[in-house]
Amino acid sequence: MKKNISTVLVCLFCYTQIIFAQESSLWFKRSPWLIGLGLNIVDDNNYQFQKLFDAKNSWNIPPYPTRINVEKVLKYGISVEGIANYNIYNKKNIILGTFSNYKRNFFSFDAMAKYDLNEWFGETYWFDPFVTSGFGFTSISSEKQVKSGDIQGKAQNGLNYNIGFGFNLWVTEDIGIGTQALGKFGLGKLGLGNKNDNYTQYSFSIIYRFTTSLVRLAKRSIHPNNMVDHYKKIKRKSAAPTTDEKISPEL
Repeated sequence: MKKNISTVLVCLFCYTQIIFAQESSLWFKRSPWLIGLGLNIVDDNNYQFQKLFDAKNSWNIPPYPTRINVEKVLKYGISVEGIANYNIYNKKNIILGTFSNYKRNFFSFDAMAKYDLNEWFGETYWFDPFVTSGFGFTSISSEKQVKSGDIQGKAQNGLNYNIGFGFNLWVTEDIGIGTQALGKFGLGKLGLGNKNDNYTQYSFSIIYRFTTSLVRLAKRSIHPNNMVDHYKKIKRKSAAPTTDEKISPEL
């Protein structure tokens, strides 16, 4: 008898796990992917919380797309994101507290987890604020050509811990504008990089959301989730006649 009960329990457990796996697989296929392309700004002046917006002397901004990111939305407002950045440290910018003599190449790769604050504050339609955290790898080339008397900037390679915030503005249902600010802290004290690996990175991207038609239809039935639909809804409301403006039937 006990053997039969055990067999039934094992079969029931296996059945529930199969159902759960099927539902998770179906949900994973329906949840959206996001891909973005844009600019990144690196501030590596080593002044910590001073000169945060010293764009003229501290911000390194190449005039072409230098950032790509891929994101997968999971459950409960959580998503995971992979980011690759390229940048150039401009000549005469402040790098690590001193003016740089030559240009240097910059690469970074980050694996991040994001939390959609709409899960906490409530739905904000086309405005999606979030907080993010994760780890990354940063590589900065050395200054190869050095004049007599100049101090050569050495190559920097190391891991960093990232934390930051940002938001997405959805212009249409699938196209949006994403912005993000990250503080990156080098893990040099753990032997995983240099001591002066801390820097700030900002980004601005055009993002595209791959959403299934079923999910898109469900969202439309609830509320306008982009700026265009939201504007159309406001326009319809403003154009609709009020109670006093409605034509009274003839007596």
